[in-house]
Amino acid sequence: MVGGAIVDKLSGSHAIQAGGPATFIGAFHKVEAAGKIVFKCGASELVVDSSGVTITSPIVAFLAPKIQLPKKVSEV
Repeated sequence: MVGGAIVDKLSGSHAIQAGGPATFIGAFHKVEAAGKIVFKCGASELVVDSSGVTITSPIVAFLAPKIQLPKKVSEV
């Protein structure tokens, strides 16, 4: 579990690996990267880079009281 006031400024690449459940608790988490940020868990992966956000996963669930789409979308 990670919580409390933690400030890390890193140069180059950095990775955090957990052999079990990982929990990040806090009111604010700011993560910046020059290239990309990748979150991996099992068969799921979320990549944030300059081209956008890519989610690769067997299943994705969005839980929110309201989901609003600005344009018409289609299921692929």
